[in-house]
Amino acid sequence: MTTSDGLRERLLYHPPQPGKPVILFFHGNGDSVLGSVVAMRSLVAAGYGAVLPEFRGFNGAPGIPDEQGLYRDARASRAWMTANGIGADRTVIIGYSLGTGVAAQMALERTPRALILVAPYAGIAHVAAARFWWLPANLLVSERFDTAAKIGRIACPTLLIHGAADTTIPPENSALLKTLRPGADRAVVPGVGHEVVFGQPAQELMARWLKAHGL
Repeated sequence: MTTSDGLRERLLYHPPQPGKPVILFFHGNGDSVLGSVVAMRSLVAAGYGAVLPEFRGFNGAPGIPDEQGLYRDARASRAWMTANGIGADRTVIIGYSLGTGVAAQMALERTPRALILVAPYAGIAHVAAARFWWLPANLLVSERFDTAAKIGRIACPTLLIHGAADTTIPPENSALLKTLRPGADRAVVPGVGHEVVFGQPAQELMARWLKAHGL
């Protein structure tokens, strides 16, 4: 795929079984498309399609990652899907960790069938302020990914998943997002930390939730 600022990037695609939607998955910080394969293995095995893009600057991909750049990568993935006959009405967006901010932005721009945010943050400044409480994090953080300001305007069914033992992005972040979007579903997986998306409990939870929503 080619981004709007001219970067040639890659994605992996696995076609769905008939009648199943395609998952557009955005991975976390420091991860790669290989981690995306592990995170989506159960859903792919259940018949869902998958589009797994690589973010700029990760795993040898060209470019320097920043907020607007990651949005450009995501839009290029979505454009690739559209060009290949996969519209928003056939798309489920899932984001993990850093990718939740990208997922929220994409769901706001073009409503998918459903949105799942795994280990989401309310915003980068919110996480930084909790960890570095003695600094004016809200003023110092240049990349905002302000999901808290967006989630109330996202129109599709939404699921928030958090590991109860997550110390990287504490569960209070998804609790706040649930407060801002009361209609969203929220699940906390006990005994699991930030790596929640790679485990069977969260993957089975996503599959059950999608099935309950007719997807």
